[in-house]
Amino acid sequence: MSREATLLNPNNFRRGAMATLTALALAGSLAACGSDADADGEAAEASITCLTVEQLHDLWAPGSEITNWNQLDDSFPDQEIKLFGPGTDSGTYDYMAETVADPEAEEPATRDDYEASEDDNVLVEGVANTEGATGYFGYTYYEQNKSRLAALEIDNGDGCVAPSAETAQDGSYAPLSRPLFIYVNKASYTDNKAVQEYVDFYIENLAAIAEAAQYIPLSEELYGETQSALEGLGGSGATGASGDVKVDGSSTVYPMSVAAQELLNQENSDVKVTVGEAGTGGGFELFCAGDTDISDASRPIEEDEIAACEDKGVEFVELQVATDALTVVVNPNL
Repeated sequence: MSREATLLNPNNFRRGAMATLTALALAGSLAACGSDADADGEAAEASITCLTVEQLHDLWAPGSEITNWNQLDDSFPDQEIKLFGPGTDSGTYDYMAETVADPEAEEPATRDDYEASEDDNVLVEGVANTEGATGYFGYTYYEQNKSRLAALEIDNGDGCVAPSAETAQDGSYAPLSRPLFIYVNKASYTDNKAVQEYVDFYIENLAAIAEAAQYIPLSEELYGETQSALEGLGGSGATGASGDVKVDGSSTVYPMSVAAQELLNQENSDVKVTVGEAGTGGGFELFCAGDTDISDASRPIEEDEIAACEDKGVEFVELQVATDALTVVVNPNL
């Protein structure tokens, strides 16, 4: 499934014009995937402000029987918990399962008695409109709805830390800081000049695109690694290309890939980019089958997915495009 890409509409964008992107972001020109864009509104608050990693594990572990907030802590309200979370094809689901809910399991999972969706906007609406609700998703979806959702701080043993660009980059928002990626089919990049132009543009303008999409830009060191990986593909700086580019995968990375597409189309409308949201796992299935040129991912590719790509002769390069703070939110009436 793909959506119309209508995130950015600058009239005077040119390659490398970072100031234009920054101004657009500050002006609120970016609406994240159709959700209410209230990033400049006052952040909502709830009576519960922080969870320990242990409490988060107890809440989301497979087979968890916690159904009331006061089961996590006697000081919490006597309120039934309603859970919202990503589906099993989501890299966000995988990250929560592997890092918090079920880290010791051979095949990590979370509890399954929750309202699931691969669309983060559905999760936003579920938590915002349901008393006692909680859920988790990428930081940008919280930022775009922070007057309707309360973000919880996380205590990993060193005190409660709120999700933010600073805490994600410095590692203090642990263990929920995570990298975001695009995976590029090497043959597509070499043989399809439209793919090459799109990817080159994406990485050249990466910091500004991340900021415009309200993601956490890479550090200088990580950006250098991404540039080096791209240079290893041997691109020739293609411009003026025409053709189709197919992107699918993580709904978390979706806003960045769409922003890159819209901005490129201000210069070259002949590059036709379709961006879908099959989820990280679903995106890798399509990518390794040779059905897409680029796979958006909110986690690294796994061994079985690498094997599937190898079986189909799909060679790829991994490019980190941003950092994310997986954000746990609650309904502010809690």
